[in-house]
Amino acid sequence: MIYILCFTMSSLLFYISRKKNRKVRIIIDCIALFLPCLLAGLRANCVGTDVSVYLEPMFNLAINTDSFKNFLAGTWYQGWYVRGVADIEIGFSILVFFVAKVFKNMFVLQFIIQFLTIVPIYIGLRIRKEENLWIGMTVYFCMFYNISLNIMRQLIAISILFLALQYFLEDKKKLFLLYSFIACSFHNVAILGFLLPFLYKFINLKLFKKGNSFKKSKFKLYILTICGLILVLTQNLIIDILNSLGLSWYVHYITGEISFLPNQIIIRLPLLFMCLIFRKELFRKEGDLFFFHCCCIIYAIIFSQFASVNSYAYRIAMIFSIFLVDFIPKICSVIPRVHLVNLHEINYNKLFMLLYLGVWWLYYCVLTIDSSMPYVLGI
Repeated sequence: MIYILCFTMSSLLFYISRKKNRKVRIIIDCIALFLPCLLAGLRANCVGTDVSVYLEPMFNLAINTDSFKNFLAGTWYQGWYVRGVADIEIGFSILVFFVAKVFKNMFVLQFIIQFLTIVPIYIGLRIRKEENLWIGMTVYFCMFYNISLNIMRQLIAISILFLALQYFLEDKKKLFLLYSFIACSFHNVAILGFLLPFLYKFINLKLFKKGNSFKKSKFKLYILTICGLILVLTQNLIIDILNSLGLSWYVHYITGEISFLPNQIIIRLPLLFMCLIFRKELFRKEGDLFFFHCCCIIYAIIFSQFASVNSYAYRIAMIFSIFLVDFIPKICSVIPRVHLVNLHEINYNKLFMLLYLGVWWLYYCVLTIDSSMPYVLGI
């Protein structure tokens, strides 16, 4: 399968580049980034529902209009109702108009969209000096690549938010704000990203002068978990919050009776198990960032329960799930150092990669989520 071939080649190149000098590493990494962008660029409009829903109509409008002002006033039919360019976030509209006018090629536009999705993830992992970057990129391929072929605006926004938070952790607040606003210009769900620093700061908050730092951070994680559960159980409160943030479009995602979805926990059980077993080792490596990552996993589980109301509601949880690309490599780097069985590190890494390839197979091959299967070449 072409997806598996692309993922394998790209991940292998990232793995090889980690032992090379800087110049050679940059060249190899560029090739590794180019391959998934090329695969996304050359796809037909049937790979990813939103390509034909809004990307292709916007591209055609951009080609046939003589000014950006007229482009913004353009409309097209989506099913039985009219949709306008003005309904789309301004950052994405500028991107489509610019690429259409300069390159006049739909495949180039799709290539650039994937480039703007995958590169922030890569840069964010580099900023964190991630020693197992190849694992983080493989997690991206397995969990987010196929869905990025569909919900393009949202994945660009979430990827840029991931990069923005890395700058926040590096105490570069201005860059965090800059990239957060850029993310909002691609999809308004990125507004929720401004909550992420507050989660991290709360975990870092010194509530007690005395006591074990691990236990204090764990206690604050419990508080955040309870707050998340309260939000889910009080849907009206979430609806009010979404409306106040200009995210009323998402209200219909969560309006209805919620039922428990155990599969959202089951697919994360291995990860939760590793967090529990190696919690102290991960805390020594990451500090309070470990509990922030745990909080993101828990919130992803909690907010994915809205998928029982609307199958598209799991997208809200993705704003938390994206941080797995940073957290899973940390887990892989810790396990070999503390495990007593005489196994090599690569075996653990293979185990995780097989796990997430299994998740990819379940979501995109069996359940055919986001209409990215089968891959169809567009040229």
